[in-house]
Amino acid sequence: MVTREDDKQWSDFVNWVFRSLLAAEEQNITSSTASKFMTTTVFGDKYKDMFVNAIQSVGNYGDIYRRHMERIIPRDSLKPNMLNNGSTGLHFAHLLGNPNKSSPDPIAGSTMHSITKEEGKLRCGIFAREGFGMKYISTTGTRWQGMDADYCYALSASLFEGDIDKVVFVNLTNYADGFQALENGLVDVVAGVPLTLERDVKEITTGKGYTFSIPYFYGDKSGTLLQDNE
Repeated sequence: MVTREDDKQWSDFVNWVFRSLLAAEEQNITSSTASKFMTTTVFGDKYKDMFVNAIQSVGNYGDIYRRHMERIIPRDSLKPNMLNNGSTGLHFAHLLGNPNKSSPDPIAGSTMHSITKEEGKLRCGIFAREGFGMKYISTTGTRWQGMDADYCYALSASLFEGDIDKVVFVNLTNYADGFQALENGLVDVVAGVPLTLERDVKEITTGKGYTFSIPYFYGDKSGTLLQDNE
């Protein structure tokens, strides 16, 4: 998940929602038992149930992987995507610390304030590719499904008290489009962009650096899942 560098609180929020999904797997907590997960006030009282809502909406990391990726790349065959138990895997459930340290609600002008108070929706950039983000037709219309899509749904649930329908997906064609959309304010976050030194410090098409969440999928050594057109 990629965000702009100019709002650390929003970047932290995105990152810790994903970390909670890893922690939920480690604790064997799924969507049906999400209420057992801890609450937190570190982002303000409004988001006290942010982790519970995220897990309730999409399950834990293992649930997401089984739902979208297992048939394409079995998790056992790509060991880095296993949860680290001290000897295997690269996904590590970081300690969440003191979850009840209160903080003020997001200030006016911040990304989180804009999303929840002004826009009333989360704009999530996504790439169409099997297992990560694909459109499908449901009884309620066209929806997105996939690993990238589920993280957008989890963010929406965290921001809007469990409501996953507050996310608006913006279909992007390549990574350069994603960074331009972030820079132009067309999206709040982009899912599925591999982290590189250049993109972290000074992305080539915008000349800006960006903030990345911890990885949620480890692919081949090149880290290329979508053809770059930069």
